[in-house]
Amino acid sequence: MISKIGRCMLPPLFCACMWCAPAAHPLLHWLGPETRIVVSHNASDMERAAAQKLSLASGASGAMVVDDNWIMDHREHAGSLNLIVVGTFTGNRLLVEFPSLWSRSKEQQGGRFPVRGLFFFGVGDLPGDRVGVVEPGRNPFNVELEDKAHHEGTQFTDWTWMIRLSSRTPAGVAAAVHAFLENFMLSGVIPDRFAPEGEPPFVLTRSQVDSRPPPWTQPSRNSGIVYIGWHQVNALLLSGFESESGIRPEQMWRYVFRDPARITAAASSPHRTTTTNEILLCRMTNQREAKAAATNLMSKLGHVSTTRDKGIILLSSEKNGDTVYAAVKGEFLAVESLDSGRDQRLLLDLMASMP
Repeated sequence: MISKIGRCMLPPLFCACMWCAPAAHPLLHWLGPETRIVVSHNASDMERAAAQKLSLASGASGAMVVDDNWIMDHREHAGSLNLIVVGTFTGNRLLVEFPSLWSRSKEQQGGRFPVRGLFFFGVGDLPGDRVGVVEPGRNPFNVELEDKAHHEGTQFTDWTWMIRLSSRTPAGVAAAVHAFLENFMLSGVIPDRFAPEGEPPFVLTRSQVDSRPPPWTQPSRNSGIVYIGWHQVNALLLSGFESESGIRPEQMWRYVFRDPARITAAASSPHRTTTTNEILLCRMTNQREAKAAATNLMSKLGHVSTTRDKGIILLSSEKNGDTVYAAVKGEFLAVESLDSGRDQRLLLDLMASMP
């Protein structure tokens, strides 16, 4: 399920403090001054306004807005930058040369199978023109620097990011920027509207494609690990969780925390497992199902120990010297993928924030 259990199911999350917002957006602050916000050279007013919001939200780090032509003319320098690409799939040159791995518009999909709006792998076909996409990943210009280092007999280790805030239309781009800035979404889709119930291209329920996290969750101030954001789940993770636990959750969220002592820029997307310091939060039908799912998951590791603390049921199991924790409160279940030493405390902090 999670990194400690096998590093095979739980995809990664990134970061942003949601409830006590600092002067700068936490992820933008973490990425630092070597960040550029890239808009199309012929971007619409709506896209440019969205890019300016991102720049203002970067605070003292001062992420500059540049156009796609500048980036393409400075490819080698672009490989040393973190890039936040704002624009439409066909309008921004970076999104044309390096298209999303997980989404396809009906124009991009062509005649292979019909798509009404935007098809997002693991979610389904979302109709409408204002579907937004938030997708982080590795800066593709890193590859060119890596090749250069290889030919020079050196190693390239300065990986950087490309975060796509994109859509078919400027309105969808604005929706993606809003979800990233205001809701601290780190990856996922923002629906415009939903297909009629029961139509097969849509594989998740409306509640599962939610662009908002649960409102009661609080970042921990005591554990030394900083909350920076959350990833939307997809059908693959839901199916995997159901297969391992025997119970299908009503909703799931993937929260990421940054340990100041360990900043790792690993590739992250809705379908890859690459980061630790993550908590998987599930809303089950009731507490009985939440506890049963947690027990089933933990039992895959070995003997399960159970304790209670202020209304929270804490389960633990050990494998290869690592102790893995899960916590249940009400209908909510949380499973951690954190470094040992802080995992139990942070998990309890998280669940204790629930009213």
